Amino acid sequence: MSIDVLTTVTNNGTLNFTRVYRTKRDRPAIPVEEILDRTSKYRFIFQNPIDLHKLFEDPDPASAAICSGMRKLRLDLLHPLSNLELTEGESTGGLSDGPNVTPVVENWEYACRAIPKNHGIEDLIFDISCKHEIISLSSPLRRLVQYASASMGFKAKGNLRCQVQRGKTLKHKGPIEALERCIVAS
Repeated sequence: MSIDVLTTVTNNGTLNFTRVYRTKRDRPAIPVEEILDRTSKYRFIFQNPIDLHKLFEDPDPASAAICSGMRKLRLDLLHPLSNLELTEGESTGGLSDGPNVTPVVENWEYACRAIPKNHGIEDLIFDISCKHEIISLSSPLRRLVQYASASMGFKAKGNLRCQVQRGKTLKHKGPIEALERCIVAS
């Protein structure tokens, strides 16, 4: 069983890890030293693609050790949209291209490119939870899942299992099944 940790990187490169519980609101910080001690027991959650990119591009030995020991990863793909007001086309068109969705998709693609060849990630979850009600999912999101699963799968040292996790705002399973068909590495 893995321990979920929300992972953030400040502008000056400071790593922050916060324990995430499924049943409690309490979110205690976890020291970097503790993460380094047993990196493989954690599932690293990224809600911001820039944090993912900064961690994998950071030459600091602690960051490099965490990246090389990372086995489980969850990308909260739609989290950056949670505090934005979507345009009518974005909200009714299933998160189609628009001034909010397009940059988020591009940032996640950019961040996934930072993950190096021969990475040790074995388990990847694409979380599509969002505060906005989602009726269908757009081609930009499907392309993102396809791109990320393919590029990370091709660069993986071993097998990479990918899955899509939905939030409560997704009203039916059809969009999940469509996204799961986009997964290249599993």
